[in-house]
Amino acid sequence: MRHPPTARALGLGLLPLLWMAACCLAGPAHAATALVPLSVTVQVDGQPERAVAPRLPLHWDAEQRGRAGSARLLFDLPPPDGRVQQALLLTRIGNSYRVRLDGQVLASQGEPGNAHHDYAKRPRLVLLPLRPPGPAAAAPGRLEIEIDAQPARKAGVGAVLFGPAREIIADHADRTFVRWDLTLVIVAISSTLGTLSLMLWLRQRERLYLVYGAGELLFALHASDTLFSVTPLPWPWWGAISYSAHGLAWLLMLQFALIGVGRAQGALARTNRALMVLIPLLLTVSVVGAMPALELLVLMGVQLMALAAALAVIRDGLRSQELEKRTLALAMAGLLLVLARDAFVLVIQPYSGLFAPWGSHYGETPWSRYGWVAFGITMAWTLAERLRHASQEVSEANRQMAWRLALQEKELQLGFQRQLEDKRLQARLDERQRLTRDMHDGLGAQLIGALHLARNPVTPRAAVTAQLEQALDHLKLTVDAMHDTEGDLGSLLGALRYRIEPRLEAAGVQLAWAVQELPEIEAWTLDRARDLQMILYEGISNILTHAHARHATISARYDVADDRVVVVLADDGRGFAAEAAMAADDQAAASSPWQGRGLLNMQLRAGRLGAQLGIRSNDQGSTVELSLPRRALSGTGRAVASSY
Repeated sequence: MRHPPTARALGLGLLPLLWMAACCLAGPAHAATALVPLSVTVQVDGQPERAVAPRLPLHWDAEQRGRAGSARLLFDLPPPDGRVQQALLLTRIGNSYRVRLDGQVLASQGEPGNAHHDYAKRPRLVLLPLRPPGPAAAAPGRLEIEIDAQPARKAGVGAVLFGPAREIIADHADRTFVRWDLTLVIVAISSTLGTLSLMLWLRQRERLYLVYGAGELLFALHASDTLFSVTPLPWPWWGAISYSAHGLAWLLMLQFALIGVGRAQGALARTNRALMVLIPLLLTVSVVGAMPALELLVLMGVQLMALAAALAVIRDGLRSQELEKRTLALAMAGLLLVLARDAFVLVIQPYSGLFAPWGSHYGETPWSRYGWVAFGITMAWTLAERLRHASQEVSEANRQMAWRLALQEKELQLGFQRQLEDKRLQARLDERQRLTRDMHDGLGAQLIGALHLARNPVTPRAAVTAQLEQALDHLKLTVDAMHDTEGDLGSLLGALRYRIEPRLEAAGVQLAWAVQELPEIEAWTLDRARDLQMILYEGISNILTHAHARHATISARYDVADDRVVVVLADDGRGFAAEAAMAADDQAAASSPWQGRGLLNMQLRAGRLGAQLGIRSNDQGSTVELSLPRRALSGTGRAVASSY
């Protein structure tokens, strides 16, 4: 069977409170006799000693209304069993005290009037000495308890239990666990939660964490008073700090609860903030001035504020659909019951004397000290819920981001495909333009030249044939340039050799081949391959047409130092004036676009390659040297012409 969220939250919120209530309500673990005093005498502010009603517990502040003094209580102990050691359990005693049996001091703690000493915060165990056998052992013992009381410091004597040491020790351990050990746990929990909450506030600057963290640390300061028998500061200043911290801690936690249900700006929250300023001042005055009546009024004011805030939080929290607000409301409901019990037992009865048969309940443990853990449970639940909501928001944000990324990736893929198609189309257009340009500038020009020769009746047939052969070679090289060698210059030069070697042999020129192993050229393209082919082809055409050479050499090597590939075309022909030839090419190009562009075209193509072109010629031959960078570098090549 599944329980609704409200029921589960109710169980989680009330279980710790029920456990702590069971601890506080648990009576002595073993049987013991509660001693009744024979007489009680008090001495107030140096006045003569006087007798008061012999009853326990003795609540000094409730009876003496904030005056200093001392009290002496006399008891008759039953005759002891000589076979079993007896013990006393003083459930609460102080501020300082002395315990005597038949005039012998059994226990003594604190100094009368010492403003640092307060031993009325935990149960005290006193072991009684064994009596030797004899007539004196059968007589009752005279027990004397003397206390020194400081004003408004909760002095007095609680129940005095007598019995076998084993039972009394067990009872003392149980009471010490409730008043001391659990308090130590509460101080540790509150200090830890308060520090963590303030750290969260420093990171996120959310007011909820500041209010909760300050409240937890102030409550830890107040609860730690139980652990000090010798206080860090003298009374009443230590009491002013401890009591003010207690009142302010409760008001801060009420503010935390109001913020938790969304009532941080209402009239109730404003009243609570005003009390945060007023209550610590009034508590300080009540302690320093030893005015228990003012302390009572202040505590009643805090209780009324807590009642109003608790009712508002319970109403708004239970109406809400948010689980963390419902949990806060249920925790406040449990704390409301705890505060009602503490107000009745620890405030109304001790100070007003109502329900006299019940006594003053001096030494009772405040349940609110342990019920305070409910605030920690609520805060932990709130953080867990916020973490869950944040995790859900992060998951949703990740899902949205993944969806957007997938959409953007799809758009990028489509864009990439469009760019790829555009590049392919542009490549086809570039290749078409290159072919058109090569046909127009190379093959077209040579065919037009052949046509002019053919139309001239005096032109030898051999000249027309040579012109047509050059046009055919040009066409073959254009076709070769369409095959991408991917930067492999050896393959490119090999294809060039395959095309031009037969022509050279037919012209009586012997070709020497000296091409070494060459590295690949980066960023190599078909256009660059075409430019390299045509530079060498122009040089070979000059050898065939003008040089009258018998030998030609094509060599290529890799210059490691300069990271360049050097290609050299050389012949042993009659040479020419290189500078004059270049100038003539410029004039011929200006007069006719189809003639006289050989050396000029070589220079332009070397510039596109980013290469250095050197042309040297004399009467013993010509050399064309092309220095090509292996890596793709920006810049323009330059042509160098010289003759000697």
